[in-house]
Amino acid sequence: MWWGLLGVVIFSISLPMAKVALAWFDPVVVAFSRVVIAAGLSAVALIVTKSAWPTWRQMRLLALAALGVTVGFPIFSSWAMQVVPAGHGAVVNGLLPLATAALGAVVIGYRPRWPFWVAAVIGSMTAVAVVLWQSGSGVTFGDTAMLIAVLLAAVGYVYGGQLAGEIGGWRTICWANVLAAPLLLGPVWWHLPSTAVPWLGWGALAYLGVFSMFLGFVAWYHGLATGGVQRVSQVQLIQPFLTIIWAWPIDGEQPTWGLFAAATVVVTCIWVARKVG
Repeated sequence: MWWGLLGVVIFSISLPMAKVALAWFDPVVVAFSRVVIAAGLSAVALIVTKSAWPTWRQMRLLALAALGVTVGFPIFSSWAMQVVPAGHGAVVNGLLPLATAALGAVVIGYRPRWPFWVAAVIGSMTAVAVVLWQSGSGVTFGDTAMLIAVLLAAVGYVYGGQLAGEIGGWRTICWANVLAAPLLLGPVWWHLPSTAVPWLGWGALAYLGVFSMFLGFVAWYHGLATGGVQRVSQVQLIQPFLTIIWAWPIDGEQPTWGLFAAATVVVTCIWVARKVG
């Protein structure tokens, strides 16, 4: 449980840190440099542990996992963080467990019972209500980008989860980072700023690469492996609250009771869905 909690705490700081980095870097750099940084650490971990190369079938699953977790979610969430508050994005991001379960029902063939879908609809509508309430002008580009980020992350979780049972969870994310990095080096280099960047900007990028894309996943998957997926995965329910709290000191976004209430509804719906699904 403690390893799982450590992973969730690390993940919960990702959106606020992305907003910090976006003050000096292009979204492409913020999204993809974290993968390049994590890929170096991942390569070392794979070499030290003498991990076997994935088979061609596993490569296909890794490509889908990388599309969602190492490419899709980082770039779309970075675009979203340009225009919406991190706490706002946290509520939308709270739908990730439901999106993963729903996509898993399609891909794996598992059929949840009807109470699951009721909880899913209520949680989703609550997140939409927050989007409309905070934007004041309907669904914006940032809202759409954050929703797409959640859907792509669900793709990565579903296909990565299938592969994790064969090669291990941490190896899955490590191989996804290593395979994606060569394709992302060019865009990162092309979009690097020509002006000087303060240490705060570089520090935010380093956090996203070292912690969000590497150490966080290592801790999270280790917790799932040693404590049980069903038990430890419940810790992720507190992630939206932690992100809202972190966004205050990091980005200056003072949380509101309405935002906490909305996060509570979304998290409750996820909890109910997992219990009845």
